[in-house]
Amino acid sequence: DHLFSVEEIEFNGVVYTLSELLGVVQSQLPEEFALYTPYPNPFNPTTQIKVDVAESGPVQLMVYDINGRLVTTLKDATLEPGNYVIDWDARDRNGHMISTGIYFIQFTAESYRNTKKVLLLK
Repeated sequence: DHLFSVEEIEFNGVVYTLSELLGVVQSQLPEEFALYTPYPNPFNPTTQIKVDVAESGPVQLMVYDINGRLVTTLKDATLEPGNYVIDWDARDRNGHMISTGIYFIQFTAESYRNTKKVLLLK
């Protein structure tokens, strides 16, 4: 068990300490893998990609151009179960800003594979 002291500090400097903790809600781990639509989309200059990892293991998050060429690898690692948000700053694997256009973000984990389309507008 863990005990926490929760305090509220008003702008005038008055400190209130909560005397009773009613309960703690733990976030639930995802039951399945998922790739969500990046936000914002269209984007400039960054977009966020949310993924759910259901089981510990290797995952890849790759960006491809309209011709199927690899633009960059956003994640290639072993992750624990959980919810992740990865930022993409519209740069390729060499650190160069990419051109306006449509790109595909592919998330692969275990036997799961999904792809979402994003649009970079400059």
